[in-house]
Amino acid sequence: MKPRIVLHVINSLGISGGAEQQLVTNLGQFQDPTITHQVAYLYGGDPGISWESVVRAPVTALNGGHESTPLAVSGARLFRLVRRLQPDLIHCSLLDASLISRVVGRLTRTPVLESLVNISHESIRTVDSRAVKDWKLRIYRALDRLTMRRVTAFHALTEEVARSWVDTIGIERDRITVIPRGVSIDLLDSAVLTDSERQEVRRELIGDPGEFLVLAVGREEPQKGQRYLLDAFARLTHSEIDARLVMVGRPGSSTPALDAQIEKLRIGDRVIRLGVRTDVFRLMRAADLMVFPSLYEGLGVSLIEGMGSGLPVIVFDRPPMNQIVEHNESGLVISERDAEALAEAITNLATDRTLAARLGAEAARVVRAGYEVRGTAHRLEALYRTILDRRQGDNS
Repeated sequence: MKPRIVLHVINSLGISGGAEQQLVTNLGQFQDPTITHQVAYLYGGDPGISWESVVRAPVTALNGGHESTPLAVSGARLFRLVRRLQPDLIHCSLLDASLISRVVGRLTRTPVLESLVNISHESIRTVDSRAVKDWKLRIYRALDRLTMRRVTAFHALTEEVARSWVDTIGIERDRITVIPRGVSIDLLDSAVLTDSERQEVRRELIGDPGEFLVLAVGREEPQKGQRYLLDAFARLTHSEIDARLVMVGRPGSSTPALDAQIEKLRIGDRVIRLGVRTDVFRLMRAADLMVFPSLYEGLGVSLIEGMGSGLPVIVFDRPPMNQIVEHNESGLVISERDAEALAEAITNLATDRTLAARLGAEAARVVRAGYEVRGTAHRLEALYRTILDRRQGDNS
């Protein structure tokens, strides 16, 4: 039997970004010998990296190796690639890649599986953001309603994401399969530190390894809610808690505002911003607590990774975070955008290490039971088979 081809179309390839990381991880876990995989991406791509060796599959740069290529040009190149390759399924993820995949899939009569990775049309997206406006959401909503009609099937990261697309775009719920992103427990375990190694990392980060180390991971965007965490830390400076905040994530549209907020609150000596790091799992093993103050997420892979590392976590009472974390069982769930409640929760875990240890142990158990990447990748592979078998049956 000739192997069937799944063509993965994504905005970019790189070390950051949940969808990009998950694609690379999944490709390393797929096992079905009757399915082969190829990758096409739109933007970026470090010329010094052999992406085919990274993803272990043929890779096509739809940008032709240039930094920026108009979406219409990339779409035309994808059309030619699909005509030449004749894949049995296109699996797309993220806005631009999904838009051109929908069009090309329709023109070439190729089935399209689209991953729904976030809540794209909810009004919460406009909170604290100058870039996201209600009128823009209305335009994107109309465009999605027009172009998503012929998509064969959908994959959502959480029930909350599925609900959002059903409510805002009108996708039928039975066309959506929920499969979360997975994390590699092997990679998490490979970052385990001895006591002396942990002390050394903490000394490197905050100077005094005895201080309470709070970790926050996420790009600097309004969605990630770092402003509320900084306000909470300003309150902690007036308490007896000797804590330091370590922030990891690439700069973004919130970066100037965060710079100004840190200076205004005079907490520059309490906050360390590391930017993008490749040793995040190591930092998680060195931390005492993870705060994940996002206002909305598709899933929140960094949250899952922190929990899997055995960290107690604090999240806002927003889905899907409040569906992943059970209050006072696998973490603390507090009122959204409430800096005072956040400062109080940090204080509780800094002063009650028994509670912190119990929450961290349960968080690790939850992740290892439900989010291990081998299981999630095999569920996604099973979805491919279902779609491909259905198509084969329709054509026979």
